[in-house]
Amino acid sequence: MKRFELFLLIVFCVGIFLFKSINFSFISVFIPGFILSIYYFGFSILIFNTLDGSFLKSNSYRKNSRVQILLSIISGVCFSIYIMSLIFVTLAWPGSLFMWVFAIVLLFALAIILTRKKRKITEGFYSSILNRIQFGILLLVAIILLKYLW
Repeated sequence: MKRFELFLLIVFCVGIFLFKSINFSFISVFIPGFILSIYYFGFSILIFNTLDGSFLKSNSYRKNSRVQILLSIISGVCFSIYIMSLIFVTLAWPGSLFMWVFAIVLLFALAIILTRKKRKITEGFYSSILNRIQFGILLLVAIILLKYLW
């Protein structure tokens, strides 16, 4: 994970876990989650693919197959929906349960597709997306435990 992404994830997780105990934690949940969602949605093709030179040139995508480019865009949309659903669930906004279930189904479908497509364990493209899915599942379990057992 990139440093910027990791910083936003840590601030977002801390904001989620301290939401009920600290005043003004709305800001610590919404702002990093919203920025992270935009980051995944807008820049997923740059995050997950290896590029040569400028990302605006068409010849910089030659190392990546069309399937990898398509999967990087789909995974960026899935991660963006998942982060926004976590914001909705944490802040108890309407439609949060439907959005959360939809995001979880998308993440599991993406995980199944990636594990079937993964050729080697050490291949960077598939393992980077699967690492983010694993982190999302851990965050899901932690939020369920926090919400229903605390």
